[in-house]
Amino acid sequence: MAKFKGTCERRFTIQAPKEKVAGFMTQPAEFKVCFEELETHEEVSPGVWRWVLKEKNEKGVRFKPDYTVKYVYDEGKGELIWTTQGKCNLTTNGRATFRSLGPNTTEVDYTDTMECEMEVNALLGKIIAPIVNREIGKGVGSYLDLCKKHLERG
Repeated sequence: MAKFKGTCERRFTIQAPKEKVAGFMTQPAEFKVCFEELETHEEVSPGVWRWVLKEKNEKGVRFKPDYTVKYVYDEGKGELIWTTQGKCNLTTNGRATFRSLGPNTTEVDYTDTMECEMEVNALLGKIIAPIVNREIGKGVGSYLDLCKKHLERG
């Protein structure tokens, strides 16, 4: 088994009030519409969600992310923290903060660190490591872009 890790950090603004942005981006039942590769999802307990994404297949390596995450939002700090729960083939741990820049502008600071395990030999692991890192950044970036579009269109 080879482990791959990547971090995506992004600061961006959304043209919407902080309450609307935080209300959407802290609620898995809402933000799930922005997961492009989502196959199934379920709330397993309050604030804890299981996500199964569509299988990826590149360079002969198959990977189907299946992970469970606990989300905790501190409204006073304007901070969402998420952590992977239990044994999963992908872990995701991160935080997002929401800061009002005016009545209709919100700054979001977003950091997500993901790690996945795949059954590959050491040589193949070295070859696909850049691909995995690219896919992590691409996936998180796409999710954030879709959140922004969703919130700004009304």
